[in-house]
Amino acid sequence: MNYTKRICFFVLCSIFEEISTARSIIDSSEKYDITDVLHDSVMDALMAGHLQSELFNSILYPQHYLYMDKNPVKSKRFSDFVCFSALVFIITDYSRSPVRWNISKNDTFVGFNHLKIFITGQVRMWQNFSTYTFFSGFLEIKNVSLHVRHLTNGDEDKNINTSVSFGFAGIWGDNTIIRDYAIEYKERQKMVYIINILLPKMIKKRITRNKNFSQSLRTSPSTQPHQKIISRYSDFHANKEKYYYLLLPITLEIISFSDIKIVGLSNFESTEVKEHPPNDSYLFTNKREEPKYYQILHMNDIYGSMDLRYGKEKLEFKKQIAAINFTINRLSMLVDPSNNFTTFEAKDYSISEFPQNFSISITNWLSKFSSTIMRHIESAMAHSIVQRGLRYQLNVQVKNASSLESSTRQMENSFIQKHGKIKSSYDT
Repeated sequence: MNYTKRICFFVLCSIFEEISTARSIIDSSEKYDITDVLHDSVMDALMAGHLQSELFNSILYPQHYLYMDKNPVKSKRFSDFVCFSALVFIITDYSRSPVRWNISKNDTFVGFNHLKIFITGQVRMWQNFSTYTFFSGFLEIKNVSLHVRHLTNGDEDKNINTSVSFGFAGIWGDNTIIRDYAIEYKERQKMVYIINILLPKMIKKRITRNKNFSQSLRTSPSTQPHQKIISRYSDFHANKEKYYYLLLPITLEIISFSDIKIVGLSNFESTEVKEHPPNDSYLFTNKREEPKYYQILHMNDIYGSMDLRYGKEKLEFKKQIAAINFTINRLSMLVDPSNNFTTFEAKDYSISEFPQNFSISITNWLSKFSSTIMRHIESAMAHSIVQRGLRYQLNVQVKNASSLESSTRQMENSFIQKHGKIKSSYDT
């Protein structure tokens, strides 16, 4: 091999080594990118309302449910046990409570604030146990809740423990009716008393013993939305500070933010469905609006970084002039399926310049326009998560979005006035 060929060989080896090293760095960085799986986790969290539907159904079905319990009233005429059969449950009114996850304790909360249930069926409580009587009644229950603890030993073995808190508000007045007037009045009153004691116990057992609800807890990813991330990245807990969610660049006319990486988006606190206050117009029109429901997802303790660039329109021609860190203590995502829109709002946030060897300082400028920058981050996150994560089209809105354009203009003009035109290596 002559001298020229040797030189070319060593140059090529050096180039390939640099390419390999760069590729290794890129691969190492990309393995911590949870962008794709995060969208699925957000979707799972927003769809957690189906757990309440399963809880709802665990009370309603199966309709012809047989239930037996000890008779709380001792009587020569009545037997020691009371048997309910041919039961039909109709939930006439309800209000939902939040679905919450406690990631550190690995448990889930799901429930209803209150339920109003109409029940009808047969009751047997005579010494002659073949004799039955029809009854019906209204039951009002408050604070139906299940705390579900997920215990995992290995990948396959997953046990679910449930603890139920159950508040019984009582029968509506005297609405339990014994529909057999051959029975004497005093005995009918005793039967009403017995039924009213046993009805809440019966509902509670229907919830705790319902196999369909237990199965839905086992199979539902939304019981622990961050599990999808953990199942994909087994070392997630050990390297939380490395795993990031990547946002597309925020491109403005003169200024742009790029390489936006966010850490901490696995910490979903809750999804709730809230009833919108009715319009007061019903007071005058005698027409009350139907309640509206919103799905709200809270993400806590988010922090991230991005680069501030300045120059030509295209991102590749912009010169990096600052590195920025930001923290968001609480980010709320509100989805209204009925009107097809979602809003994002960051609370308790801060934005600061990360000291590096740049020629200018933008600390004062950041302080002045931190809210405008945060609105852009909210908007970028909303578009990214909604468009890639949700399965139906939503119009994305950001809090105070109407004033965002003018604030952005002010931010850009202030930057030019303060620092002038910054010469880029790409400028001609």
